[in-house]
Amino acid sequence: MKLRKKQIGGLKHSVILSGLSSTMTVSTTTFKIEGNEGIMVTVNGVDVTESIVFSLNGGGTKAAAEITYKDELTDVDFSGLSFSVDANDTSKITARFKESDVSNGITFS
Repeated sequence: MKLRKKQIGGLKHSVILSGLSSTMTVSTTTFKIEGNEGIMVTVNGVDVTESIVFSLNGGGTKAAAEITYKDELTDVDFSGLSFSVDANDTSKITARFKESDVSNGITFS
């Protein structure tokens, strides 16, 4: 089987979110990742990947660890955490982002 570049490529990059709320919406555009590795999410340095879901463009949600290059994402949902997040909290989202999304800047609000 031949692998496509979008299945293994992309830039390993982290996006830092500060001033968290229970749902953070992508401000600039929807975004996609490259590869099949999913997305790693931390809050205040603690890995919370298993509790985080992302909203998909067109409806539905998907767990952070299950996201692939086929998914177009619009929101990150922190409401599944066993603790509340607020404006004093910081999150780090790490994935193999598409180069064009990184160069255009991915921001959330």
